[in-house]
Order: sequence, then structure tokens, then C-alpha cells
Amino acid sequence: MSLFVSLTFYWFRGSPYTEAIVYFPDSNGNLGYPEVQFLPKTPHVENGIRLLVDEVLLGPIDLLALPILHDSTRISNIFYQEKTRSLVLSFTKEAMNIQEGVLTRVRTEEDISQAFSYLTHNLRANFPFLKNITFLIDGQIPFVPPYTIVME
Repeated sequence: MSLFVSLTFYWFRGSPYTEAIVYFPDSNGNLGYPEVQFLPKTPHVENGIRLLVDEVLLGPIDLLALPILHDSTRISNIFYQEKTRSLVLSFTKEAMNIQEGVLTRVRTEEDISQAFSYLTHNLRANFPFLKNITFLIDGQIPFVPPYTIVME
């Protein structure tokens, strides 16, 4: 009987999760590794974006797929303006690092541009209403003067 009540409640109320598809690149740079993630439903766009980006930061499950950003990277700020459908997403300075095997190096402008391109693809695939997406690292647009980040 309790199973019937639970199933009825689930059917009327719906799942507390939403399905998101996260794409990770392969060694050739193609976004060939989609992974389905079930994220908690949230009424606020910023929270949904944070959940999705956190999944991207965790990295891929498939061993052949590559991470988009360094695993120590964190979101420092999210700002979504509903009127213009614009998103500003700021990461910690660890986003400037790139993992190559056991070594870590600082990303080049091309590296960070490619990573943000992958991230844009993931955001637009799951939040198609987004029009403008701006990425910041440590509160600054990467490689646009006067850009300085002290890497320790």
C-alpha cells in the first residue's frame, strides 16, 4: 500500500531531479563524451547553473574523456540577469591551471579560450535561453589588459 501511495505521489508531483547532459572533450578536442547527470530541481537559474558547472568541475566519469577545467577550480561568483538573459560566471584563479598527467602548467590564451568554449557548449545545451555568457577568472577577463593574476 505504501508503495502505491509513493508512486502516486511521485507521478503527481514529478521527479525532484532534472536531467542534464554534460559534454567532455576527447584527446582530439572533440566534445565526444556526453554524460547524463541528474541534478536537483531548483527554482533559481543561478543555482541550476552552479549545479551544472560543479558537475563539469568534477570531471568526466569516462577515463578516455578529458576534464574541461582543473579539478581545484571553484566558482567564485555567478550573476544572471533575467531581463537580458546574460550570465557572468567567475572562477577562482585555479582555472588558469591545466593538468597534464601528474604535472600542472599555466594555461595559454588558446587553452583558456578552448575550455570556455566547451563550458559555453555545456551551458547552452542545458540552458538554451542564455544569450550572453561572460567568463571571469579571479574577477577579471582573462588575457585582456590590465590582466594580472599572481599564481602561487
